[in-house]
Amino acid sequence: MAATELIQARLSVRRYVGDHCAHQFRQSLLHQLLAHAEHHERACELLAEEISATVDLIAEFPGHEAIWAHRRALAAMWVQCKPLEFAAQ
Repeated sequence: MAATELIQARLSVRRYVGDHCAHQFRQSLLHQLLAHAEHHERACELLAEEISATVDLIAEFPGHEAIWAHRRALAAMWVQCKPLEFAAQ
């Protein structure tokens, strides 16, 4: 359920890029998915897509602090997704 909500909420983030609430909602959905072991791999895929989407948003709307804050939160979640890769470096 959280995965479908995450996909559906993507349009609202593009429409209102400066809305911190929309970004935080997406972060909470990703946190929910990461918390459940059975959804962990799918959550990591969705997280990678979200990080990629922020690259596009930053290029399109470079002055919006909300996007940068969202990207920082996603980076922290990415460490949870791939802990062994970061530990090996």
